[in-house]
Amino acid sequence: MRSTLALPLRAAAIALALLAAPAWAAEDELAAVEREISLSPKRCRVPAALIGDPSLLRRTAGRLRAERTLRIVVLGTATAAGAGASSPARAWPARLEEELKARYPQATLQVTVMAKAADTAQKMLARMNDVIAVRPHLVIWETGTPEAVRGLNVEEFVAAMRDGIDRLAETRTDILLVEPQYARKTAMMINFTPYLEAIAQAAAMRDLIVFPRYAVMRWWSENEQIVVDGLPLNMMAETADKVYDCVARLIAIQIQHGLRTP
Repeated sequence: MRSTLALPLRAAAIALALLAAPAWAAEDELAAVEREISLSPKRCRVPAALIGDPSLLRRTAGRLRAERTLRIVVLGTATAAGAGASSPARAWPARLEEELKARYPQATLQVTVMAKAADTAQKMLARMNDVIAVRPHLVIWETGTPEAVRGLNVEEFVAAMRDGIDRLAETRTDILLVEPQYARKTAMMINFTPYLEAIAQAAAMRDLIVFPRYAVMRWWSENEQIVVDGLPLNMMAETADKVYDCVARLIAIQIQHGLRTP
C-alpha cells in the first residue's frame, strides 16, 4: 500500500485548468473514493474499500496531461460486448466512455472494444498485436470467466495473463484487470476462487488496478441492490443495463483515482 499523499494546490490548479479534472487534493484516498461512489445511484454503491485500489495509472496520467487524449482498449469476452443489454450503447464500455467524458470534458477520449464471447486469456493473448496496434494508453482486460466455467488449468491462465501483461508493459501501456461476474446460482456451480486468486496474483506482479467485479456484484446481490438470479425474461435486459451502468460508473471512479497525482 502506498502512503496517502496530498496533491499540491498548484498542481491541482494546473490540472483543473488543463482538463477540468476532479481534484483529489488533501483527501484521504478512500474518502475520495467514497465521495465519488456517493454520487452514483444507490443501487451501484459499495464500500469504498472494495474498489479503492491504491495503484496509479502513471503512464496514462502523463499522456493525458501532455496530449489531452485518452485511448482505451477493452479486451474481453461476452460481457465486454454487452451481452444481454438492451442495446450496444448500454454495454459497460460504452457507458464507461460517457462517464469518462463527463469527468474529463476537455480531453479527447476513444474506447475501442475488442471482445469475443468465450475467449480465454490464451486466445486474447493471441490477439494482443491487434490491441497494441491501437496504441492505447490503457487496456482494460476482462478475463477469467471462460476458464472458470470450463475448469481450465489455473497455472496456464496465470501464464497467459503474465505474458499479456508483459507485452503491454513493453509498450508502456497501463492495465486494469476486471474479474468475472457474480451470480448466486453460478457461484454455487462454478468454483471461481482459484481464478480470482490468479487475477490478484497477476496484478500484484505489476502493481495493477483490479476491478473486483465478482465481489462488487456479490455485495449488490447480498444487499438486494441488484439481483440477477431468477429474473423473468422481461426483466433481463433491464437488469443487464443496470449492472453495466453501475460497473461503468465504478470503473470510471477507479480510473479517475488512478490518474491522481501522488
